[in-house]
Amino acid sequence: MASIRYREERGTWEVAWKELYVTVTEDGTQVRKWKSRRRTCPSHEVAKAVKLQVENAAAQGVRWEDAREAPVSTIGSVCKAFIRASARSRSASTARFRTSMLARYQAWAGEETSVEAWTTGHLTDYADFLRDDGVRSVARYVSTVEQLWRWAFDRVDTYPGVPMPKRVTGADGEVQHAPAPIAIDTPTWADVELMLDALTPDGCARWIERERERIAQETGCSAEEVDMRGFGYRPQWELHRQIALVQRWTGLRISQILSLTWEDLDLERRRLRIRQGTKGAKGQARDRIVPMHPSLAEELAGWGVREGHLFARMATKGAQRGQMLPLRGDGVAEVFTAAWKRAGVAPAKWDAVGREKARPTNAIRARWKSSIAGVAGYDLAKLMLGQSGGGEHDSYVAMGTPEASPYWSRMVSALTVLAAPSGDLGTSSHEVPDPPSSGH
Repeated sequence: MASIRYREERGTWEVAWKELYVTVTEDGTQVRKWKSRRRTCPSHEVAKAVKLQVENAAAQGVRWEDAREAPVSTIGSVCKAFIRASARSRSASTARFRTSMLARYQAWAGEETSVEAWTTGHLTDYADFLRDDGVRSVARYVSTVEQLWRWAFDRVDTYPGVPMPKRVTGADGEVQHAPAPIAIDTPTWADVELMLDALTPDGCARWIERERERIAQETGCSAEEVDMRGFGYRPQWELHRQIALVQRWTGLRISQILSLTWEDLDLERRRLRIRQGTKGAKGQARDRIVPMHPSLAEELAGWGVREGHLFARMATKGAQRGQMLPLRGDGVAEVFTAAWKRAGVAPAKWDAVGREKARPTNAIRARWKSSIAGVAGYDLAKLMLGQSGGGEHDSYVAMGTPEASPYWSRMVSALTVLAAPSGDLGTSSHEVPDPPSSGH
């Protein structure tokens, strides 16, 4: 028997019924399966007429055939429409994510493939293909296709032929979701101060003495006999200490810090401009202004007036020989690694293996973000780092008058948590106005 129901969310009527399908396997065994069918109707009268036709066809032992000449829905056409809809209703980051996920899926499934190919077997085959290709987060790719399937099913009038949505991801599915993120231990501010000290001449001298005594105890010789030549202080470490200081007060990525120029600094009004980076770069979607901590402004003022990049190196070869160029991030990572080791901070707090991009340059940034989030919430911390996903940029950029932004005073207030020289400031009783919600 067929049934009729009203789809309130779309304002249409739907006739649903089941039909028996009999198939024969290779060994001659008959397999009987009931398949669900449905037909969307513009009115209740049309739905009742279709229901009568379906039941009459079933009484005669035949299947009801839809007389409409419906266009064939293809995976490619549905993907394009889904991506367009995401661009209109979702943040820019979500739209980019879905576009990249579905581009791989279309290449595998074929853009001209009918949507009738969507089955649990189809999703499982796609998951197997991704595993064989070495994709780490298979569930994210597959679940995006499941979202696409459900979206198309809810628009059956536009995309006919879409089967009832199924899913294979999740705890009870064939494809397990990626495990919950592992909480990464972050250094305390005391650890950060030790790391900064390790990049100073006095800090280096103290490390040499400790290392000399350790080696003497292990080898049984006297401390005077331990040769520590080649482990002394290097003048270029002062430049790297300054880089770490900027990150300590701003939480910026090393790539952003190395891109800073003196023109980006407004020490008098304590403002810092972050320039637009490469297209799609994290935290660099467009130019923005963030408040500068008074301690950083005081530190920068002591460096003297300069031009060009804050941190630069002189090219020694090639067409750019003799020119001042920005430092390279890999060189900074190497020095930071040595500094963390000499500071005696547990590797779990800064180790490159456990961090995104396999770089130790995110450890101070992680401490900064945790501190700001502890007093103002992660939404505001993400806004300050340019991680709003594109939806809130215009609200806080305000290049000409940032004070007009509803978030500016909150950012300034939140920075006060960075003033303490040591200790874990992940939580605080400091009062900050309610942070904005980024909607993520």
